Amino acid sequence: MQPNNRLVLGGLILGVILLMTSGLYAATSDLLSFQGKLTDSSGNPISGTYTITFKIYNVATGGAALWQEPQDVPVNAGNYSAILGSITPLGLAFNTDYWLSVKVGADAEMTPRYRLTPAPSAFYAKSAQDASTLGGQLPGDFAAATHNHNTIYGSSDKSVGNVV
Repeated sequence: MQPNNRLVLGGLILGVILLMTSGLYAATSDLLSFQGKLTDSSGNPISGTYTITFKIYNVATGGAALWQEPQDVPVNAGNYSAILGSITPLGLAFNTDYWLSVKVGADAEMTPRYRLTPAPSAFYAKSAQDASTLGGQLPGDFAAATHNHNTIYGSSDKSVGNVV
């Protein structure tokens, strides 16, 4: 085999492997990362392990918690990080606005609550979900482009509802 042919074959094999594994990295997790800073009443950062209770609400103030989870969280120079849902599954659709509250030990819930906002990858996931729920009713230009794609590659399946 010629050196150039080996390079092409190696590139093709690498391309196939990347295509086969790309879906693994697109998977989403049912966990939510949260970082914060704790200080004492004088504003000095604290250290130690504290029981922090996280709650999620669908309102900025008042209301009943839709989810909650206490965690024993290590705090270093005021900084902490927690993975929400690692003890109690979140079980929320995240298709509406939510607010997160933080409560340390026996102290009152901190105010204001944190509004949860999507990461950039969530915008992409939402657009993919929206496209899949259109049930073949895609906008004209997109449907035409998809139909042309199927025609160019000789697919006998013209059902654009399954192509995203």
